[in-house]
Amino acid sequence: MGRPGRTRRQAEDALRFLAGAGHEDAVCDGATEYGSEAAAAVETLLGADPLVMPPGHIPKLPYWARPSVLPSVLMREGSVVLPESAVRHALTALALCRPGEPYAALPAIRAAYDPASLAGFGWELLQSWLLAGAPAADGWPLTVLGLIGDDDTARRLTPAILSWPGDGGHVRAAVGVEVLAALGRPATVIQLNTVVQRTKFRPLRKAAAEKLQDVADRLKITAEQLAGRLVPDFGIAADVHERTVTLAESLAQWQDLFLDYEIVQPFPQLGRETWQCFGNTAFISH
Repeated sequence: MGRPGRTRRQAEDALRFLAGAGHEDAVCDGATEYGSEAAAAVETLLGADPLVMPPGHIPKLPYWARPSVLPSVLMREGSVVLPESAVRHALTALALCRPGEPYAALPAIRAAYDPASLAGFGWELLQSWLLAGAPAADGWPLTVLGLIGDDDTARRLTPAILSWPGDGGHVRAAVGVEVLAALGRPATVIQLNTVVQRTKFRPLRKAAAEKLQDVADRLKITAEQLAGRLVPDFGIAADVHERTVTLAESLAQWQDLFLDYEIVQPFPQLGRETWQCFGNTAFISH
């Protein structure tokens, strides 16, 4: 019954959680100790649909988040493309999500939409936000990636996290690490480790290392299993669509690494070479 805000939302969520876990009578009995007004308010809270009680005010979608400038979204069953009105409602629901506080409609969205299509939509939404100058007041396109993203999202986000601090985006990079951790997928372990190994910024390295251990604990990965996942990547960039590899020693000993590729030119025996791999073909640039 306090002032609207984060603390009140967390209290309401906690009461709903307890009631949903079979302790509704105990919650209601506890509320009566604070008077009849509190008891009535808690009863109303527990009986209300959270979808009709959005947190705070309904945000107005910015110009860069209009459905007309974003890709289509597919339903989970079939290839039905959502109309712009439905996409607008979904965007509003995503905008209502806060770090650690997803909006109540999110489970319904994830259940109804094709996962890959939804993840791709989220990535393009992020690009639209970045092209608009990444306004801090509307940073939700980055945070919601942790709620609707997939393995490909983690792989595509990692290079951006590594580049943002150099462009003055330290805070954005830190949020990106939080997003990787929120994904909580096996691929996240490798991507967080990539940030730990390659970032030049100590605070970001420390944050990524802490989240790496958190994700490993959540996935119940032992120290040995974690070490097995974090095999050397030989400098292969996290972007799976275009990898740039620079090796300072002979590439001949790593030839097995490229067995799946069509080698356009024989491996050099000595010297520093840069390999760019596109699809199933490896090109040498001297």
